[in-house]
Amino acid sequence: MCRRSASLLVYEAIVPAVPLSVGPIRRELDDALIALEVASERRADIALAVTEAATNVVLHAYGCLVSGPLYVAATLSGRSVAVTVSDCGRGMRDATDEPGLGAGISLMGRIADALRIAAEPIGPGTRVWMLFRHVTPQPGPLGELLHDGVPARCDADVLQDYVEALRTGGAPCDDAFAMLDEARRALEHAKRLRRRGWVQ
Repeated sequence: MCRRSASLLVYEAIVPAVPLSVGPIRRELDDALIALEVASERRADIALAVTEAATNVVLHAYGCLVSGPLYVAATLSGRSVAVTVSDCGRGMRDATDEPGLGAGISLMGRIADALRIAAEPIGPGTRVWMLFRHVTPQPGPLGELLHDGVPARCDADVLQDYVEALRTGGAPCDDAFAMLDEARRALEHAKRLRRRGWVQ
């Protein structure tokens, strides 16, 4: 029986799936990788792959629907970093029907050491999982690797971040109640991913 090694969540964000969200995700994830002492060349690779995956969500996941959540998480296991990018949009689509989608997937496959793309088993949505092997120095205790760069977050923090992203032009939302409802849906999506083991 194969035992999965312990992994530690080092970055997590839930933001509206709109173009303005991609840049902050890339910068925040890079800050977390700097704290883990990932080399600059490999950080650039991870940033490019995550940008491609997040941009695919922005462009293809929700179509003409009101934009939904974009979820990004990174975990550390040994010296390897795994990144999950997911949505709760229209589900898997044929790349031939979506111009540009196939090229982004091909690029992610070349950059990452392992790539898995899966439809959510219950309900709509797609998850992209990418593994980047041996990107950190020889690990010590996990607590030492985290430094002060990865703060503990709670549900209230996630809701606040999501509402703020909506308020600053992330997505069309006219009032605070609509923003809060959208944020709660995004948070529930993240919890479903964790329960189903999609964040590895």
